[in-house]
Amino acid sequence: MTFRNAQEAQESRSAIEEVSVEDTNTAITAALVAMGFAGTIEVTGKEAKIQDQGRPNAATVQNFTLAVLLGLAIPYFLSF
Repeated sequence: MTFRNAQEAQESRSAIEEVSVEDTNTAITAALVAMGFAGTIEVTGKEAKIQDQGRPNAATVQNFTLAVLLGLAIPYFLSF
């Protein structure tokens, strides 16, 4: 996700970090099952990072990117 200011990025980061790993696991599993996934997946961790996309100048607007990193445990055999 890209934001125009650091405050918006930080607010979204805080909201993401408030969601438990268990709830994240449930949501991702439900989305995969809805797409036809037959197997198991487990979210083992998550982290949200904000990256400043550069200093603004007269021609650009400063952007901040929020990346959500997930640790996943997925069996080697998957079927869709």
